[in-house]
Amino acid sequence: MGNVLLVGSCSGNFYALDRRTGQVRWTYNVRQDGDQTSFHGDPLVTDNLILIGTDNGKQGHLYAFERESGKVRWKTLAPAGAEGNVGAATDIVRRGNQIYAVAQGDELLCVSLEDGNIRWTFASQYDRHKNLLTHSPALVGELVLFAGLDGILYALQADSGQIVWKADLHSRLTTSPIVSPNGIYVGTQDGHVYCLQTKNGAITRSLAADVPPDLHIAVTADSVFAVMAHAPQTEGGISFQQTDLEALDLDLHRVRWRQKTPAVVPRNTWTSSRPYLWKEYIVVGDLAGKLFAFQQKDGSLIWSQQFPSRVVRGVGFSNDLLYLGMQGGMIYALDSPF
Repeated sequence: MGNVLLVGSCSGNFYALDRRTGQVRWTYNVRQDGDQTSFHGDPLVTDNLILIGTDNGKQGHLYAFERESGKVRWKTLAPAGAEGNVGAATDIVRRGNQIYAVAQGDELLCVSLEDGNIRWTFASQYDRHKNLLTHSPALVGELVLFAGLDGILYALQADSGQIVWKADLHSRLTTSPIVSPNGIYVGTQDGHVYCLQTKNGAITRSLAADVPPDLHIAVTADSVFAVMAHAPQTEGGISFQQTDLEALDLDLHRVRWRQKTPAVVPRNTWTSSRPYLWKEYIVVGDLAGKLFAFQQKDGSLIWSQQFPSRVVRGVGFSNDLLYLGMQGGMIYALDSPF
């Protein structure tokens, strides 16, 4: 955002940092507004506001911070799901004077950008007393897309919340929908990646993978990139989920290439919050604290760097710098390696 780097932490602090020096321009601790501790979605930035959701605790809000000062313009309490699964952990998207996010009870929210008032809501048929991360909404034309945990992709009229079409994919959706010129891509728990028509939700192509894609997928002119999550395993009483980074061809006929995490630590896995597209590269980080850049076209390793902190989470870019956030709280700024 210009010369400012935005960082949400799991300590309840949201920071605006000078992107070149790391100096704090302003910060806000959401704990002063109740029991909430974390930020998991990407912020939405407008001409004068920064919008972000909070979660983890006994409640969560949607916040609108003023860009220059960090003053709270408004905050709106998000509807609650199961205990310990509250707030809004998704990205926020905007259409005109309305913004959209999904609360942890698997409920799509349409909120006024001006004052934070909730204009309408729509809940899936998923049992809101169960704990699962919800998925970010997406916009296409006058529709807002909602990947319900009940296995249905909903297309709602953005102004009214009325259902325009819905596609039952017969398995819990495991990724946020992403819109491309070819259609809408989404993944399911039974290990499928689907492409659907934007006008009516009809399935145009699909790929049956060995394992389900996880949380966020990325689409370019010729590929679909996804982190594929294997079935949970237990080692020494600890549950974990191994993952692979895969590039699928756009027509969903085959896997073009696959990258597994290096076996440098037990149970190593890809841990960045999503696969990041930067220039002609796909950027991901792992549990061991290493960041990788792979060539999009063939998966060849272009660059990597090991950091002393463990668990790569957020990654950001400017024209000349690469930014990295670690689960332990460290933020790094690197000169562009390319």
